[in-house]
Amino acid sequence: QLVQWIESLTTSTPNNPPQMAKKRKSKDTSSKLPVYKGKFGQREAERLLWRAGFGPKPGDVKRLKKLGMKRAVHSLVNHRGRTKLVGPGPKLEDPLNPSDIWGHDHIWWLDRMVRSNNPLQERMALIWHDWFATSNDGVGNQGLMLAQNATLRRNGLGSFKNLLLSVTQDPAMLVWLSGNQNSKDSPNENYGRELMELFTLGAGARYSEQDVREQARALTGFTNDWDDDVGLKNFHFDAKLHDDDSKTIFGKSGNFGWVDSCKLCLQHPDHSTFFVTKLWSYFVPVPLKGRDLKAFRRLYIRTGYKIRPVVEAILMHPAFYKGPAMVKPPIVFTAGLLRAQKAGITGDS
Repeated sequence: QLVQWIESLTTSTPNNPPQMAKKRKSKDTSSKLPVYKGKFGQREAERLLWRAGFGPKPGDVKRLKKLGMKRAVHSLVNHRGRTKLVGPGPKLEDPLNPSDIWGHDHIWWLDRMVRSNNPLQERMALIWHDWFATSNDGVGNQGLMLAQNATLRRNGLGSFKNLLLSVTQDPAMLVWLSGNQNSKDSPNENYGRELMELFTLGAGARYSEQDVREQARALTGFTNDWDDDVGLKNFHFDAKLHDDDSKTIFGKSGNFGWVDSCKLCLQHPDHSTFFVTKLWSYFVPVPLKGRDLKAFRRLYIRTGYKIRPVVEAILMHPAFYKGPAMVKPPIVFTAGLLRAQKAGITGDS
């Protein structure tokens, strides 16, 4: 609604007030996203497979070329059938044990990147892992990191609202940004600050240090138990630890809780621009701006914070195919080499 109101102002004049902009809607093409209409040959198919996955396996390029660009993108974004791992699994000195053996969590995920028949799902999990930026160096529990990985994968192409709510209460994130040490008697600002600066609004967005403090209060209440044998366990919300007094965030006041904290960020006027430009940057190395930026924002808001339609529109955009090459992240390059050879992982290092 905010984007529609802003656009109504851009089309209005003193004799044509905002409420009359609907009459001119049919002439407004600013919401239409361009679609690539050029050649879809080997170069284009390979680019799609590298950026929306981890490179081609033998036969993948030929298969996508035959489909054409739109159907190829659709087949990746809307995977049909059960996701499964195809080909030989890791051959290690010890059986794969990602929860307990040091380094096996990395091997387990690399194996999924190499063998999954649903590569975009795995690539989105990698993108969200970078977006929400946690590490076992700070969490110190491979099991919690694997559980978070499953959350990122499960929500990777769904609703960003659901993803954000899931990450906010995720045990690994609670440990990483001290959310489990945030109580009404001792508010901790770590997650509230990163929620806005890194996850939803951006460093230059319109929020204040007072908003950070008030977000911290809204996010109070999460805690966990400790067991000498298993360590951290039973992460949960305890209402007795939550600050239930009124808070003022982005100029709005109320008895806000952690769900409200997330929703207020999504409703902030800077969120949609932050979201679509950041997600775009994972796929295209040129800035998203002007009419296209406006159209992507409209798409994201109109679909209710859905990720899938935004990704699909990015993968069909002319800049995706006509723009410059991108440097492949090391993990993507490594997985791609193994996929190209149809080779499994054969060592712990």
